[in-house]
Amino acid sequence: MGFGDKLLWHVSKKIVDKLLVNYNKYNEKTGEYEQKWYESLSKFVIEEANIYFDNPNDKEPEFDENEQDEIKKRVFDMFLEELDIDEDDYEENEDEVDWIRFDGIISNYLCEI
Repeated sequence: MGFGDKLLWHVSKKIVDKLLVNYNKYNEKTGEYEQKWYESLSKFVIEEANIYFDNPNDKEPEFDENEQDEIKKRVFDMFLEELDIDEDDYEENEDEVDWIRFDGIISNYLCEI
């Protein structure tokens, strides 16, 4: 793994960690733990996206478009792995979550790093 790959991995990991903290706080606040993963994640994505869309970050990410795309892909994969969501379960329920908003959340997190 080269320096650039390590940097992108570390940035992705920081974003996943932040997502997990915020997702767990959301679940604790709302009691969403009892729901199926896609139900609670869908509600979290909407709430989290509204926070960022209501208060947009004026900073520009320090990464070019290709690097941002790679980070988003890694965050997505790492986040689903952390939630123990396998590929079959994801494919079966992927339409239940607004992944475009999820992408927007990652973009906002990228501006904060």
